[in-house]
Parts: sequence; C-alpha cells; structure tokens
Amino acid sequence: MERGKHYEKNKKRKEKKKEKLLTQERLFEDISKSLSDIKEELENNSSIKMSKLNDLEIKLNRLNEVFKNSIVKLEQENKKLKQEIVQLNQKNDELNQKIAELNQEVAELKQKLKIVQNELDTQKIYSNYRDWVSDLNFRLEIKMKVENLYGTIVKERMVQEYKNLPLDEGLIVSQLKEILEKAKVGFTFQQYMKLQEFRRDGNFLIHIERGKSIDKAREELRNAIFPSELKHLKAPLYKLFDLLEVVRNQN
Repeated sequence: MERGKHYEKNKKRKEKKKEKLLTQERLFEDISKSLSDIKEELENNSSIKMSKLNDLEIKLNRLNEVFKNSIVKLEQENKKLKQEIVQLNQKNDELNQKIAELNQEVAELKQKLKIVQNELDTQKIYSNYRDWVSDLNFRLEIKMKVENLYGTIVKERMVQEYKNLPLDEGLIVSQLKEILEKAKVGFTFQQYMKLQEFRRDGNFLIHIERGKSIDKAREELRNAIFPSELKHLKAPLYKLFDLLEVVRNQN
C-alpha cells in the first residue's frame, strides 16, 4: 500500500514538472514572438530604443537557461522514477514468490492434518469396537468349549496349507457356522473372520468402556464415521451386536 502511494506521489510530481515546463515553454515562445515583433518594428521605426531590445534578449536567454535546466532535472527525475519502478517490480516478484511458498506450505499442512484426522478416526473405530469382537469370542468359546477360537481356526488352515492338503472346514468351523446360522441374524463366517482380523489389528487400543450397553454401542456405530479402508466393517459390526445379544441371552 505504501509503495503504491509513493508511486502515485512521484507520478503527480512528474506531471506538475511537465506543466511547469510547458508554462515556461509557452513563456519562452511569447518572449521570442515579442522579440521578433520588436525587431520588425525596429526595422520600420528607428525611434524604438535599443535598450528595450537588449533587456528582452537578456530575459529570453535567462528563461532559455531555466528551460534547459528544467529539462535536465525532469530527465533525472524520470530516470530515478524508472529505477524505483524496477525495484518495486522486483519486490513484487519476491512477494509473489513468498506467497506461493506459503500457499505450498499451507497445502502440505492441510494434507498432514487430513492424514492425522484419518488416523484418529481409524483409532476411534478400533477403540470403540475391538473389544466387542473379543466379547463375542469369549462367549462363543464358552459355548463351544474351545480355547482361542480364532487362533484354532487359523492354525488348522495353516497346517492344511503347509501339508498341501485340501482346505477342510474341520469340526470347529462347522460347529461355529452352525451356531451362526441358528442365531438367524445374518452374521456369516466370512464376517466373523474379517472382524477377528480387525480385532487383531486393534490390540494396541483401549478396551470397551465399562458399563456400556449393546444398544448404546449400536447407536454409536450408526452415527460413526468410518475411514474408507474400514467402511466394509460397518455391516459386520451391526451383525456382531445382533449376534452378541443372542449369545448373551443364551448364556
């Protein structure tokens, strides 16, 4: 803003100098014309004093000198003004560069904040629902009289793959599928396995809030915002609460 005012001030000063110069130039022309007229009269009328003519010539020479000096000063000021404009343009370029750098930093900061927010949302999902999966496991293990239900299923499959045996459901998987089907809530074995992986990945997070009911947890799930990579778990989690409610009532 200050640079703009300074530029306008110099511009007005330059215009005033030009007006003054034009005034001096017009005066010089008037005196020149007067001198010419006097010379003409002198030729026609010898009664005109030579002193008057000399005075006019002196004034004209002085004015001419002032006129020349004004031109020199105006050229100097014009040169100085051009230099200031160049400097202002350079500073403006530097300012634009700094603005571009700041915009880049802001964009990078927004990206980092987006990543942090996504991590917080992910941790919140793990924190809110991981132990509900553990609760279901605990009750299924009691019902099936099995320790570490998910680990047993994974171990059986690893042995079959290691021995190049055809994948067989085995007794544990068959028994689990039967329990899930009898619950009649639409909770599948595939969903069970997905949620076990979810529970495994969330071991570092906090446990279920003490005293929280299934209904309250289900309501929170309904309003929860899932990161894109975890959205596929929302439907299985709904079914988990339905199944957990059935299993709890059976115990």
